[in-house]
Order: sequence, then structure tokens, then C-alpha cells
Amino acid sequence: MKKLIPLVVAAACLWPQQASAEGFYTGAVVYDKCMADKGSKFYSQRSAGCMDYISGVFDTLILNYGAGRGESFCPPGQLTLGQVVDMVRRHMAAHPESRQLDAASVVATPLLAAFKCTR
Repeated sequence: MKKLIPLVVAAACLWPQQASAEGFYTGAVVYDKCMADKGSKFYSQRSAGCMDYISGVFDTLILNYGAGRGESFCPPGQLTLGQVVDMVRRHMAAHPESRQLDAASVVATPLLAAFKCTR
């Protein structure tokens, strides 16, 4: 029995964890990454995490709309990642109450509002 306990503990630690219905991150987590001070020790990692998360949500919106599963989303072709990140940062700063929500919703809200299809 004593030999079985470490195996059970190891198996429990290795068991895949699922995201809750709210997602892996809250808006506050992404906000902290996006608002990292340039002089801070982990600025590069946090900034990259911010850009990666936002670009992932952006790409998902494009894929979902293209597959007929998502809301109307038609960003202009000349849009840069920097412009998208700035837009999301401004939205998160202006709406602190939204940071408690799941991060994907917080990031998608200003993008969906700004880039509705006109056709």
C-alpha cells in the first residue's frame, strides 16, 4: 500500500487539467501583461505574452467568421499587430470592470465593435 500512494499522487499530478467555461485567464491577467513597465525585469516576457494572447484571439475571430461560426468580423488588411494591441490596451484601461471577465471576451469586445463587416 505504501508503494501505491506515490503512484496515485504522481498520476493525479499528470492528469490533464481542463479549462473552466470561463477560460484559462481573466482579463486582469492579460491586462497585467499588456501594461508591464518597460523597465521591469520581465517586460519582454510579459509584453510577448500580451501580444501573443491578443493575436490568438484576433486570429480566432477571423477563423470563426470565415467558417460561419462567429460574429461579423472584417478587419482592414493593412492593420498591424501593434495597432490591435493598442486598441485592446485602451479598452482594458477604460473599462477596469471588465477585467474580471474571461480574457478572450475582454480582448474580443473592442475588436468586434471596431471591425464589423459592412457587406
